[in-house]
Amino acid sequence: MTSAFGMNAQEIVFKVEVSSDSVLLGNTFEVRFTIENAGGDFDAPDFDGFDIVSGPNTSSSFSMVNGNVTQKASYAYRLRPVREGKLYIQPATFKTKNNTLETEPLIVFVHPNPDGVIEHDGFDSQEDAFPDFRQSRPRKAADPLKEKRRKI
Repeated sequence: MTSAFGMNAQEIVFKVEVSSDSVLLGNTFEVRFTIENAGGDFDAPDFDGFDIVSGPNTSSSFSMVNGNVTQKASYAYRLRPVREGKLYIQPATFKTKNNTLETEPLIVFVHPNPDGVIEHDGFDSQEDAFPDFRQSRPRKAADPLKEKRRKI
């Protein structure tokens, strides 16, 4: 017995999102590119004006319900702007078998940060994501007889 299935005619969506379009200099934010219902090759922009703190961090999902197939892939980057002003995240491209898709460019406003304030959006690091792991391990109670044993 053989079984074959393909994607039903689902709408292909390629989008970009940012965790914040306004950031203080020295802080980070996340940009996420998501492709839905298409397979192919992702090509990230150059991120001119930004340092890449982490990424690409990828995730994917596949679902088949009543014969309807959907798939989704995401490519996330944590970025830190290198200067103040209006910075642009240039379009990313995604090449499918028959098409080349492109996201819209995005503007990120980077504001001065003379006090060096660091903002946290909840997932800046694994320590923030798993705060219980930062707690120190309990220490063993001191042995009150240990000091007396040394003197004997």
